[in-house]
Amino acid sequence: MNGAGSRGLCGLWFHSFTAAGGFEWQGRVSAQIAPDTYLVQLYEWVIGTPGALQLVSLDKLRTCRFYETDEAMRASYTNLSPQQQSDG
Repeated sequence: MNGAGSRGLCGLWFHSFTAAGGFEWQGRVSAQIAPDTYLVQLYEWVIGTPGALQLVSLDKLRTCRFYETDEAMRASYTNLSPQQQSDG
């Protein structure tokens, strides 16, 4: 879990990835519902507005890249080539 640190996942921003390595979701971890289940707020790719709330397993989150801020998350995506962005 890249970037998760010792304070836990709640409040962190993240990208999840497809099996092929492209972007899948972008969002923020809202709450820990159970020891292995988290509530996340997903955000739209194009305009970045809040989208669906999703329950996600800890196993799924273990494959995510985490960021302290939404600016860091957006910068990570922006710094990729157009090909890498379209894979998600």
